[in-house]
Amino acid sequence: MATVLSVVPAAQGVAQTAPVNANADGQASSVSAPDSTWLVQDSIARACLDTLSDGSVRPVTVYQVAAASDTSPAVLDQVALISERVGERVRAALGGGTGAVPNVDSLVPWRRLAGRVPIRIVLHRDAAATWAVDGSAGPTKAKLATLYAAVLRSMPDDALDVVLPAPPAPDSVLVWVTLTSSESSIRPLPRPGYPMVAVFRMSGVAFTPAIARRNNPVPAYPLDAAERRIGADVVVGLVVRPGGRADAEVRTIVISSPEPMDARAHDHFAREFRSAVEGVVKEMRFEPARIGGCVVPQRADFPFSFRRG
Repeated sequence: MATVLSVVPAAQGVAQTAPVNANADGQASSVSAPDSTWLVQDSIARACLDTLSDGSVRPVTVYQVAAASDTSPAVLDQVALISERVGERVRAALGGGTGAVPNVDSLVPWRRLAGRVPIRIVLHRDAAATWAVDGSAGPTKAKLATLYAAVLRSMPDDALDVVLPAPPAPDSVLVWVTLTSSESSIRPLPRPGYPMVAVFRMSGVAFTPAIARRNNPVPAYPLDAAERRIGADVVVGLVVRPGGRADAEVRTIVISSPEPMDARAHDHFAREFRSAVEGVVKEMRFEPARIGGCVVPQRADFPFSFRRG
């Protein structure tokens, strides 16, 4: 069965999760919608955006998406809640009432709308969260940085509290917030664990995400892992290039097993799952992301899930 896989939440009914490669024994690897996304602001993208005229703009809704350096579900659920709290305060700071999305046209230049908010938040295991403005972001998002800094400064300390997984999980987690835009008449599909929080409306250009083409190959389940009923969640960092190919780097591999395993076995299966995913990503093809009509590179975290039924 042909499957369309979305690299980010698509605006028009694209399937976001699809089990694939299943057999009679119930083993399957699956590819899910990615867990975070932002625009790669390279010189080609900037040059293209600079060619667009003000006549290219239309009403768009701007959404906030939070992502984290730790991609475990326990952490992401808490980051999603923090994102909801921050988004609510951003709307209020811009004059939106309860549940209302305010109209703001002077907060950020529309050519620089998509991408990261220049704020870095660090959640700590045994201390209050800390945050800082990213000074390397440049002046085009200065108002945006000022807004988010004021919002974070106004929040009670416990609004950013988290319970991090026990060691050996890291003692701190980096959180970043990105903005993406959709035509105001179209609401993007939600992603479990990564809610898109509407923060304001403005005149701008819609962001069309990269989408995996139909009939892309899927990773084969390593045979010895299937025999031992060992599963894995592999997160790959992709950069989808304008030509439709993707550069990839495996970020995390979480092994699940019905029985305890030693470090040597763990490393063996991690290498097998890594190899299976890396081989497939090289063959995958995408429709590239677009902003306003400009084809632009896009970075996203792309999870692959292996489960033995």
